[in-house]
Amino acid sequence: MTPIISVHRDTAPAPAADCRAAGTGGRPSCPGIDNTSDHRPAIRWALTEGNTTRQGRNQPGGLGLKLIKEIIRLNQGKIQIISRFGFYQYSTSGESLLKMDENFPGTSVNIEINTGDTGGYCLKSEINADAIF
Repeated sequence: MTPIISVHRDTAPAPAADCRAAGTGGRPSCPGIDNTSDHRPAIRWALTEGNTTRQGRNQPGGLGLKLIKEIIRLNQGKIQIISRFGFYQYSTSGESLLKMDENFPGTSVNIEINTGDTGGYCLKSEINADAIF
């Protein structure tokens, strides 16, 4: 497998897994999480369905990383998230969430897609039996 998607933000003012509300510039907004020296709780929080930093009523969110992880599971690929002192990896060989000794200044999300996979994937909400039969 070859990594075909890599998103790296080393100059961002705040790591994505920092759970900050977009555009506020404030301190972390993960409820009950102090991630100043250890981003493992923030990474775990970001991977949990329903958690979002979006504010306001009727703001959808909280599915992105959860859905990516599910697609990676079905595809037998790999995802890695590195943010400050946290390192997360999920693949067919297991899941790990480690604290790094050194601070990574930003957030990197690396995704490996199994290009040999012949399966097709869609959301359950996309399936319309009337359109098939």
